[in-house]
Amino acid sequence: MQIWIKTLLFAFILSLFFGCNTGSSSSNDLACSDQAVINTSTGSFCAASDSPENINTYKGITYAKGGQKYRWQSPLRADDFIIPRRADSFGDICAQADISVLGSNTLNLNTLTSNTNPISIQGSEDCLSLNVYAPKMYEDKKRSVLVWIHGGAFLLGSGSSVTFDPTRIVELENVIVVTLNYRLGIFGFLNLPEAYKKEGVNSANFGLQDQAMAIKWVYENIEHFGGDKEKITIIGESAGSMSVGFHLVNNDAQTSDYFRAAIMQSPYMGFPIKTDVHAQEVGSFSAGLMLDVCKVANITDPMQCLYETLSTEDIVVKSEVPGLMYYLLQTLISGSFSNVFPYEPYIDNVMVKSDLIDGEIKKPLLIGNTKSESNLFLAMLQSYYDLSTESSYESFLATMFHDLNTTTLLQMYPYESAEPMKGLENLVSDYAFKCASQTFIETDTFADTYIYTFDFESEFNRWQNGTACDAPAVCHAADIPYTFDQFYYSDDTPILNVTENERNFSTDMISRWSEFAKSLTLNGFAPYSSNVENFIEIDNTAPYFFEQSGTFSTEHHCQFWSNYYKRQDNP
Repeated sequence: MQIWIKTLLFAFILSLFFGCNTGSSSSNDLACSDQAVINTSTGSFCAASDSPENINTYKGITYAKGGQKYRWQSPLRADDFIIPRRADSFGDICAQADISVLGSNTLNLNTLTSNTNPISIQGSEDCLSLNVYAPKMYEDKKRSVLVWIHGGAFLLGSGSSVTFDPTRIVELENVIVVTLNYRLGIFGFLNLPEAYKKEGVNSANFGLQDQAMAIKWVYENIEHFGGDKEKITIIGESAGSMSVGFHLVNNDAQTSDYFRAAIMQSPYMGFPIKTDVHAQEVGSFSAGLMLDVCKVANITDPMQCLYETLSTEDIVVKSEVPGLMYYLLQTLISGSFSNVFPYEPYIDNVMVKSDLIDGEIKKPLLIGNTKSESNLFLAMLQSYYDLSTESSYESFLATMFHDLNTTTLLQMYPYESAEPMKGLENLVSDYAFKCASQTFIETDTFADTYIYTFDFESEFNRWQNGTACDAPAVCHAADIPYTFDQFYYSDDTPILNVTENERNFSTDMISRWSEFAKSLTLNGFAPYSSNVENFIEIDNTAPYFFEQSGTFSTEHHCQFWSNYYKRQDNP
């Protein structure tokens, strides 16, 4: 396969649910002098020397042991240490493919098709750290806490990205925000064959276990920073939102006692979750690729190969990347959406017990989706799958939804020659995102929930290139700049000329999200009721948040999809 084709396929995978950026890291920690020292279960720290005027920032606090020694093992709490350290530097990001060789934007197809640079890696396996942002001013009253879990298709991203800098949230709302790293991709979710697993490993959802340990660390230590351990809200977008969901519904897992509420932005719960058997098939395929690398070096012992011989770069470049491309092609051939994400959480009956959509909600929840969730991904799909004609559209539906009646789908989502992609964009947005979120909160819910639609149209396209995400489209991750009041494109370059209305809306969104974290309510809105079908619609006109009732399910064919979820098979 030519290099540019490989790069294109890989870039498509990387762009999926990409609401992420990688951030940077360094390792120079200066000793504390006269600074106040915070004592935690994994060391003592003073604030970073570059902390903003009214905020104490604590960067790179290690919460679990990392590195090759702990590869494909459940996390172990990091060691404590006596001598205080200045928390000046973010920890390493977790090992992942370096997509910078693709140019400034993965959606620029001219860049993709002309790229001849090999994929390399960034980050390391020693990456399990978190960052705490707390107001400097002391208060007798403990502050509410938000724990941000980043997205990125469980393949990319970090808690130290400038895009996720929570400084403005802390300044505006007097809350504490924690961001974190967790193992990604092949290091975070590889279900190896039993013969190749280390003793005692009963779940290969290592990335979720990392998150659970970080959340527990916050619960045990946040009061030292002025936080209230009984008022912790976990929040995430895309894969981060899916992560939040897994912790939310797993009521007897290790995180259940360590947070009280959740915010889920753009979860893709319509896609079925892999079973243990399917995840082991992926593990066997990936292990085979890695063992082939070792055979070249005459290493025949599988355990020595996997845990000692192979470098981090070998695993990413020679197993993860080929695995991603292989399973993407399998998706297009077999019509199984589950193959799009080979390295992601799977049903292990420990961290994940079922599809999210079937889980019980026992804690307050704020959940929602953007208006045009699927546009970004389908625009990439068009580069190698012709969907411009009615016949190709019908063929695609028959392949990807082979267990549904194509005629019925075409009646609900007809082909339009003027806008060939519109029908498919609406279908995938409804199936994978919107109706799944509504079905989720209507299934075994025992706490107040609020659901929103994010229709705020920006004057900038966060993804920069291509028209699929230009206004009036509101693409996946379009809400990220407003969540943090940090305006950056997907490649971390600043967005210039942000309008006053966009700034005002960001302030209001931060206020609303923080209000939920503090009080578990949203002023002026009642919790969702299936009888009323009351959604919060977010648009460009102040005061930006409006109630809409009784129309969502009909507009998006949610009863049809809700029935389909019940009989959709887990691969």
